[in-house]
Amino acid sequence: MDIEDRWGLSLVMEHVVTPADTGGSTGGDSAVDFEEFYCREFTRFVALAAALTGSRSGAEDIVQDAMLDAHRRWERIGRYESPGGWLRRVMVQRSAKVHRKRSNEHRAHERAVQVEGRCRVQEPVDPVLLQALRTLPARQRAVVALHYLEDLSVVDTADLLDLSPSTVTTHLARARRALLSALTSQQDQEADHG
Repeated sequence: MDIEDRWGLSLVMEHVVTPADTGGSTGGDSAVDFEEFYCREFTRFVALAAALTGSRSGAEDIVQDAMLDAHRRWERIGRYESPGGWLRRVMVQRSAKVHRKRSNEHRAHERAVQVEGRCRVQEPVDPVLLQALRTLPARQRAVVALHYLEDLSVVDTADLLDLSPSTVTTHLARARRALLSALTSQQDQEADHG
C-alpha cells in the first residue's frame, strides 16, 4: 500500500490546483510543494497529534483537518519560513479543543450519573411496544410518543410538531390501528410458538 492510499492523500490531492489550472505559476509550484510537504510530514504530525490526544484515530482526524486547512491556504502558508510550525500550532489548538470536549463530556456524564442516582427511575418502555412503534411511519411514531409517553395534549403535540390538531388526531387514530394490528400479530405468533 503506498502512502497516498494509506493516509488518504489521494482524497486531498484530487482537489489540488496546479499552476496549469490557474493559467500560470504564481511564484512556484505550490501544488507539488504541498504534496511533498504532506508526504514528508504526515506521519510525524500523526505521532504528535496522537501524543496530544491519546488517540490514533483522533490524531489522524486532526491531522487530516489541519492538512486540508493548509492545502486551502497553501499559496500563503507554503511561503512561510516554517509551514510545519503553522500546522503544529493548528494541531495543538485542535487537540486542546478535543481534550476540552472530552473533559466536558466526562463531567456531564458524571453529573448525569449522580443525578440519576437521586432520581426515581422510571421503567423503560416495554420492548414489545418499542418494536411495534418502529413499524410506524416517523410522524405517527412522534405523535404517539409525545401524546402517550410524554403525556402531551393533542393541542400541545400539534404545536410542537407544527401540525393542526386534526392532523394529530388522524395520526393517532392510524397509529393506534397499526399498533393494534402489529401487537395482535406478534401475540398470535408467540402463541403459535409457545
